[in-house]
Amino acid sequence: MKKCLALIAALLLCLECASAAEWAEGRSAAQPYAGVQEVDLGARMGYSILWPSAKLPMDCYCDTLTIYLPREDVALGQGKLTLMNEEGPVAEAEFSDPAAVTLRPMDEDELVRLLWGGGVAIEVKLPVSLSLHGGEYVEMEEGCFTAAAGKVRSLRIQGDPDAWRPTLAGEFGVGSVRYTSEPEGEEETPPKAAPEEGDIVTFELLLGGGATTAVVYSPNESVQTEAAEYTESGLYTGRVLSADVNWGVLFLNENGEVLDSVAITR
Repeated sequence: MKKCLALIAALLLCLECASAAEWAEGRSAAQPYAGVQEVDLGARMGYSILWPSAKLPMDCYCDTLTIYLPREDVALGQGKLTLMNEEGPVAEAEFSDPAAVTLRPMDEDELVRLLWGGGVAIEVKLPVSLSLHGGEYVEMEEGCFTAAAGKVRSLRIQGDPDAWRPTLAGEFGVGSVRYTSEPEGEEETPPKAAPEEGDIVTFELLLGGGATTAVVYSPNESVQTEAAEYTESGLYTGRVLSADVNWGVLFLNENGEVLDSVAITR
């Protein structure tokens, strides 16, 4: 899978454009930007943008990885994506599982920002959200998605931690959110993609950069945490009261003003 260029990162972060998405003259899915080589889409997957990444980080919280492709003949295949860190696997998602991986057309805003006239987005929902401390990277098996009526298969990502490093940015946020069954003894239980009533939720809060307080809320009272407000960074737990998980965190400054918010659903 081709890595995105630094120029693309700058465009994604800075470009503002009000016109409808369309391919510029001389541009296409095979050659989406000036200065890049045209590829044979009948033989190769072509260009893609992986988000978030070290060059394109996300703020505060992330439990979904996205692969943007400028071509539209993409289909989901079979294969596993694994989020790794230096200690080993953190979370896994199987591309054949519709609850974990979805394929959709890119919306107008996404297309305009990337200067594309068409494309699709593959979204991978992780059972464990990204860490606040970085150091995570992605491995993927070959054939997780295909194109050209199955003739072209996505390439394997393995043995290169720098190929895709999904990254959180900022001085405050929520990280490493996971749901597990009540442990028996001291043995750890694996993270669950679909939490159930009675499960435990574990999460890390980072305060800084003007954020002095984190307020945890749950609109449908599906999650109950140890406290409603936190003033120190740390690892915390709560209890799942309903399988329809819907909760979030408000980050406030010393004046009680909201700096940012995170919504978390399952």
